[in-house]
Amino acid sequence: MTPSRSRFVTACQQLLALAVVLAVLTPAASLVTLDVVGSAPAGTGSSMLSHPTMRTAAYTAEAVRASKVPTAPVTPIVHEVQLTSAVTRAGRSATSTPQARVVVRDGATRLTTTPQPVTGFGEVGLSWGSGVALPQAAIKVAARTRTHGTWSAWHTIPYDPEHGPDPGSAEARHARPGTDPLLVGTVGSAQGRAVSRRPLPADLKLAVISPGRATRTATEHAALDTSTMDGDHGADSVYRAVDPQPVSGDADSAQLAAAVFTPRPVIYSRAQWGADERMRSKSSLHYGDVHAGFVHHTVNANTYTRAEVPALLRSIYAYHVKVRGWSDIGYNYLIDRFGRIWEGRYGGIDRAVVGAHTLGFNDDSFAASAIGNYEVARPSQATLEA
Repeated sequence: MTPSRSRFVTACQQLLALAVVLAVLTPAASLVTLDVVGSAPAGTGSSMLSHPTMRTAAYTAEAVRASKVPTAPVTPIVHEVQLTSAVTRAGRSATSTPQARVVVRDGATRLTTTPQPVTGFGEVGLSWGSGVALPQAAIKVAARTRTHGTWSAWHTIPYDPEHGPDPGSAEARHARPGTDPLLVGTVGSAQGRAVSRRPLPADLKLAVISPGRATRTATEHAALDTSTMDGDHGADSVYRAVDPQPVSGDADSAQLAAAVFTPRPVIYSRAQWGADERMRSKSSLHYGDVHAGFVHHTVNANTYTRAEVPALLRSIYAYHVKVRGWSDIGYNYLIDRFGRIWEGRYGGIDRAVVGAHTLGFNDDSFAASAIGNYEVARPSQATLEA
């Protein structure tokens, strides 16, 4: 581990040891805020954190509710449209295909796809050939939709080259660069657009995803109760405590030390969102260590219903695996706007399974992703608590 990375991991360890960290992207300035909780209840042997029932009332109320979920796997459908040729000459844009119109103006190349049909509760995204490394500012991607003959405004499809599996891993060898998926919902058709002042990448594709429809559903509680997993606590245990220890002044050798009071969460399983386990690559499953946590957001819509969440998860799963070439969904956990926690990557509720969420740090961390776009809206209290 490099010195800079060691310092980064140590800093995250100290934060996680001393605080409940909530990453909130504010609309005005995209600031990340840390919510450091106050004092613990008397008699607990710690003064670090407040009582869980005081801090997590909204989540606790959601955790005891049941939800309508699939009772059998549902297979998503991925339709990809080739937009540029698979190869290109150095320094030149790839040749466009009949599925795209290209206009060069004021030094920028603008590619617009032909309208593509959307079936069901759809998502769209763009990916391109693995040999092309585009900085975040080098390409701007957007999509619009048509419903009952009327086109929407163009909506940005987020692109961050730092989202993905660790370089050199087996998972990275099969990965394709690309955007995050954008939820378009139930619409008639969708159209994508890419604008770049660099040559357009080869093998550029538009993906349109249908999450499939569950034919069998039931109303169930979350299947995974983490209070029963390690044998230390009964099912009705509310919090755990660890006696605090002195923290070294040396940042590179700081000891994790804190008293932590937190509810043991209940989590909806992969089966409860209808995950088709045949899609993921079982050979890429491997484990690391957790020294830090990352909080992402999916940059999807903020108005989805409770019943639509399993379909949203299946679309993200299909996009990560079928379009981006990852071995499984990238995040360890996903949290919806109602405060429900959903199992993400397979094999990681009680073990440190390595995800594909933060390039270069996956082996040493986990990630939770809030389902929604929290650059334009604030997350609910239940989401923050979850």
